[in-house]
Amino acid sequence: MLCFCPCPLIFGPPFSPSLPTGDDDQFEKDTTIGIDEALSAIGLGRAQYLVCTAMLLSHLAMGMQIINMVFTQQPAVILCHNCTDINTADELEICQMSSPRYEHQVPSIAAEWNLVCSQQWKLQFASMAFFAGFWVGVGFFGYLCDKKGRRWTFFCTLSGCLLTSFASAVAPSYLIYLIARAATAACYAGWGLASYVLLVEFLPSQYVAKAAGVCGVMFAVGECLVPLIAYGLPEWRGVICITTLFTVPFAFYFWKCPESPRWLLSTGQHAQAQRVLADVCHVNNIAPLAASLRPCLPTQHPGSLWSIVRHPALLKTMVSQMYLWFCASFLYYGLSLNVGSLAGGLHLTAFIAAVVEIPSCLAIPFVLDCLGRRRALVLTYQVAGFCCIMFALLPSLPSLATPLAMLGKLAITAAFTGIYVWTAELFPTDVRSVSLGVCSQAARVGGITAPLVLLLSDTTSVPFLIWGLSGLVAALMCLLSRETHKQRRFNTVQEYVCYMHTPELEVCPELCPEQEMEVCPEQEVD
Repeated sequence: MLCFCPCPLIFGPPFSPSLPTGDDDQFEKDTTIGIDEALSAIGLGRAQYLVCTAMLLSHLAMGMQIINMVFTQQPAVILCHNCTDINTADELEICQMSSPRYEHQVPSIAAEWNLVCSQQWKLQFASMAFFAGFWVGVGFFGYLCDKKGRRWTFFCTLSGCLLTSFASAVAPSYLIYLIARAATAACYAGWGLASYVLLVEFLPSQYVAKAAGVCGVMFAVGECLVPLIAYGLPEWRGVICITTLFTVPFAFYFWKCPESPRWLLSTGQHAQAQRVLADVCHVNNIAPLAASLRPCLPTQHPGSLWSIVRHPALLKTMVSQMYLWFCASFLYYGLSLNVGSLAGGLHLTAFIAAVVEIPSCLAIPFVLDCLGRRRALVLTYQVAGFCCIMFALLPSLPSLATPLAMLGKLAITAAFTGIYVWTAELFPTDVRSVSLGVCSQAARVGGITAPLVLLLSDTTSVPFLIWGLSGLVAALMCLLSRETHKQRRFNTVQEYVCYMHTPELEVCPELCPEQEMEVCPEQEVD
């Protein structure tokens, strides 16, 4: 699985930095360094490339599993047995046939379990069950990711992904298929969350934006592969099996995958974090760090939302980020469903729809680094919002409306990729996974809500106007969260609150001992 590593092509060639030694003057007074300094000093090497490759390929597999429902749940068109032209048959008569014949014998669950006519709603319900499972998974496994660790959650959910995916492929009935698909979504949601957090926390800060962009690209590549697989193997059970096979190789990575040193440090496992960094130096064939890691304030409530709610500054950040995630999904799925039908069949349409996301994912890392996280997100939400509003004002000019809709989709795709980076950097390590999980749950609500807006009007003007205004409000909401580009990242909530209250201090425990954290700081952090 890891014999070819594309990461050097993305992040640059390996380098061995000038590592500090015990004789260096800069370490005569202080022999400890922070986790950010340690990761930057180690730089990039074989160990980081192996982790990056595995985590990025996991997003490819996740993209394949999500998009395969387009082909496994496609509607079946029934034909009349007793007439040569379906237009001459009565619709009620066709729906009452005991053994209907299907156009082109579409090999989907609709054809196998007769989900047509009055039973066709079950196709949409299967999609809703999948996203409902995804909503549950990001919340539940986000909590476990902070409580039990990134590595433990990664392989726990990986096992669930394999079991539930193959169970849905051999499901003998619609009910079992429904339950298996909901469980599959929950497991893949936790797997993707754990892999992304592990990737972000294993890299130096300057490479996080690029990593998020490549995650989006790999997800889109996975979406591109599914139409090709479905074209060569149209039977729906085969499509699920083939797409699930891309997940199997990760089981052999169990013995090589390291735990996040940031998570180990935030949970008080200082020796284990030091050992992980020593192993990284060994694999990269460089000298180990002479300075030891600086301990951080141990977290009191690892993976607990209460740690966020009890601090006004973090709570304000959480509320604003939840809306940004909701709006990103709201606009993304709204535009995806209403851009218009592309020329060609289902396979070509699905392929093109995935390809158009790649340029945004490639460009957004450079925009994030050039403009900063907050400015970049303000720009992308503004562009998406204005495109939707202009589309609503120009419904009778398709020559302008279609390019505006495509530009809006590119902008909101970039925003969706960038918000992953910003949210991961805004929250401390001990609540990072649960924060991403809650924000991802808000995004699932946005995805479910987007199609419902179409019921408000018979034309596309009103829905696009609502989506556009939501995008502009999201651009304003970005101003409620702090900039994180080239800023310090925190390991615990206690460290965050204390440091933000007294930013001139380098070592937080000197001011805020653990036993005084309930009353420190005395005033609200901005």
